[in-house]
Amino acid sequence: MGCRQLFLRIEELEWGLRAVIRCFALFIEPFGPLLIVIIIKMELEELRVYKQSMKLSDEVWHMVNKWDFFNKDTMGKPMISSADAVATHIAEGFGRYHHKEVRQFGYYARGALFETKTWLTRAHKRNIIDAAKFELILKEIKSIEARLNKYVNSVRRAQEITQASVNRVA
Repeated sequence: MGCRQLFLRIEELEWGLRAVIRCFALFIEPFGPLLIVIIIKMELEELRVYKQSMKLSDEVWHMVNKWDFFNKDTMGKPMISSADAVATHIAEGFGRYHHKEVRQFGYYARGALFETKTWLTRAHKRNIIDAAKFELILKEIKSIEARLNKYVNSVRRAQEITQASVNRVA
């Protein structure tokens, strides 16, 4: 029976995730090729999208903290809540075991990001924040959106690879 192993080490993946991936390609004559992928998981604090969303949350909090009581109460509280929810949803999904749950919380994080963008736009239209601050935070939101989409897609791809290898074994 012939058997070969292939090791692949990737230091930096497209979404900025530092991890070690080992792919074992086993060629067993009666069954054909079999691919087994082992991913050594990283820490939550190493996820760039998480760090970036934490930074956004802090920026929003410091901005809203300077507003008068009425603006804080009517617009500031829900804006802070939605900005905080981006990072918390990423964290909650990261702590889940199944790919589908991780993706679902990624979608929740994206929804909270769009909610934050809506509150930010409303604050700008009502002249609570100036154009420069609005553009700066909006740029950050767009960057997080792109990175969050890449993260969710990478989880989907990992799920597909896992499912394909499970189907292959079965």
